[in-house]
Amino acid sequence: TDNYQAGREAAEKLCDAMEDNGKVALLVHSSLTESGIEREKGFTEEIQANHPEVEIVNVAYRQQDERNVDEIVAAVLQEHPDLKAYFGTNDVVTRELVEALSLQGAEEHQVLAAGFDASAKLLQAVKEGRLTGVMAQNPWGMGYAAAVSAFRTMAGMDTASVIDTGYYWISSENMEEEIVSLLTYK
Repeated sequence: TDNYQAGREAAEKLCDAMEDNGKVALLVHSSLTESGIEREKGFTEEIQANHPEVEIVNVAYRQQDERNVDEIVAAVLQEHPDLKAYFGTNDVVTRELVEALSLQGAEEHQVLAAGFDASAKLLQAVKEGRLTGVMAQNPWGMGYAAAVSAFRTMAGMDTASVIDTGYYWISSENMEEEIVSLLTYK
């Protein structure tokens, strides 16, 4: 997955849902992993470059923060009661984010939430309207590309050093498309 580009597109989709203005916060799974670094970088650079009325007011790193997600979200909402959106950078933090926002009554305050990955639980949250959308990786494509690369290597053939298997924004508008079932993991 091109995590940088996927992060950019996720920011674009969330900014569209925010009507291109307001405050947004990020909950990043880790500042030490390539996926966390690239997703955050893509997300923030997209906003800085193309969404001047959107302000990133907080970035928290789940793996490096001693607080739990409920405490992180509560602190952000207390400091920014006018927060318009929140973004989580992987399945685990997005699931925790949805629960924390629910505990804080964020639905009443119209805080939008979005995230990364397409587990069945996150897609259920999209169906229920608790998530605006999720940026899905392509696990089917990853497995297929890995198998092809393995067979090519065993056959003594060259393989590509980088294979982009793509990503896909899933929202209530495209939830029923056939591709979504290939991108979802249980």
